[in-house]
Amino acid sequence: MKRQAYLLLVLPFMFFSCASSYTKNKKIVVKHASDEKVELTASSSGVKILEEGGTFAVSNKEHSYIITTIKDNCVSSSKIITRKKFNTPKLLDILLPLACNVAMFTLKPNTLAPIAESAIVITGIGGWFWALKGPWQVYNKNYDAPAPTLSYPQKKPEQSFISGIDINVNVPKEGFTSYSYKDFDEYISKNVKPTKQERQIATDTISLTREELTLLDKFKLRDTSNTIFASKLTDLKLVFNVKTLEENLVLGAKQIQSKTEVSLLNNFSNTPIISREMEGSSLWRRNIVLHGAFSAQHQKDLVENVLAQFLNDQEVQQTLSNYKATMVEKEGEKFEYLAIKPIAENVKSISEAVKAVVTIVTKDGHGSGCIVSNDGYIITNSHVIANNDTNITVLFSDSSHLKAKLIAANISDDLALIKIDTALTYGFDVNEEKLIEIGTEVYGIGAYNLDDYTVSISKGIVSSIRKVDGKEFIQTDVTINGGNSGGALINTKGQLLGIITAKMVGKGIEGIGFVIPYHKIKESLKIKFE
Repeated sequence: MKRQAYLLLVLPFMFFSCASSYTKNKKIVVKHASDEKVELTASSSGVKILEEGGTFAVSNKEHSYIITTIKDNCVSSSKIITRKKFNTPKLLDILLPLACNVAMFTLKPNTLAPIAESAIVITGIGGWFWALKGPWQVYNKNYDAPAPTLSYPQKKPEQSFISGIDINVNVPKEGFTSYSYKDFDEYISKNVKPTKQERQIATDTISLTREELTLLDKFKLRDTSNTIFASKLTDLKLVFNVKTLEENLVLGAKQIQSKTEVSLLNNFSNTPIISREMEGSSLWRRNIVLHGAFSAQHQKDLVENVLAQFLNDQEVQQTLSNYKATMVEKEGEKFEYLAIKPIAENVKSISEAVKAVVTIVTKDGHGSGCIVSNDGYIITNSHVIANNDTNITVLFSDSSHLKAKLIAANISDDLALIKIDTALTYGFDVNEEKLIEIGTEVYGIGAYNLDDYTVSISKGIVSSIRKVDGKEFIQTDVTINGGNSGGALINTKGQLLGIITAKMVGKGIEGIGFVIPYHKIKESLKIKFE
């Protein structure tokens, strides 16, 4: 009984001494710049933030960690670290049971004290289990954080804003490939041919969310001032056409690489201005579903990486600086001025003015328009019909409707001219002079945000004549909603004072609308009445 008691006392001690050499946590140092933030992500314990003194506590039970470097105004970068350093204490874990085995066969019984004999037996038999169970490699003490290589170029004052990003993903089976690597070094060297798999990825599985707006804000490419225009139209937009996707798998982590065609387009006419084919990559991330999954985070990483490359291109920067808002003329040859017959019988009352305002419907929504000639010319906002020059429907107060075509648009001034092929009875006279004074009683007419596109009217006054971004606007407290864009601001005689374009939005701001004065229409759209 005494010998068995010795064995029970020695067993916990041997367990601790052998196992501690490869299971205890250790501190590692990740070298990085002072203006960088570093994160460490493990497969089981999640994200760790750098501790005081620039160290991380890591566990040698973890097979790998992801180091991610985050820096202001830069695209984040990442890499995987694995256990590479030989576990030196493991030599003791092996030599100890080996020596005990030798002693078991060479020493005579009862030569040593009972507790010493018990220790030799336990270590000689059980010690091999613990010695062989632990890892042969552990983490190094020092690592270099991956340096961010892509910066966000600063938007210059003369450069145009970009309204949004369209992401088109159409990757066939042969365009999506999955590679599996045993460790990060193999991925870097690619000396060993990895396992290759092909699979079809459904487009709706990898469609980007509204994260693209956040990215534009990061790059300061979207107008976020939000002081005047609720839906300010800009000249430019970006289109991403994803051609191929490559999935790289390393120790439970995944990175996505892509070939993407990036195009800068005129936001109104969809005309390509400059295009580039870019190769981008996401950060290394842990995924519950590794094969074939394309998470929202991977998508965001890819778009951010490709966007940074595109915007760092010198020719792209020059294009953004040199691009100016231009007239878009769709019908026939370019014209210096387009002659339009003036309205034969212009509006003379508020009730007639309501009949001279129409609803304009496109696949993207609806707005309003003002009839200005008997032969079918209608003035509206360019943002009402942007990208819909072949799909415009005009609805009249009697519920009839006709297709319209785009004649001209000035994106900078947010004005457009469309035409329907029919004779019209009522219309506004843009030629006649009207008195616009602060305090003048006015009415706003436009299509309300209802499914039946009803044209409604609201009453107010001219609050101010003011300039915004160097352009003149009539400010009014007339109730304005989204469907009123392109509608009419009239006086008590029914005369057209201007085209409704936007309303001010923001916390505590209500009832402030903006109208393009009537006398700006002819010069902006290059039209004359004769």
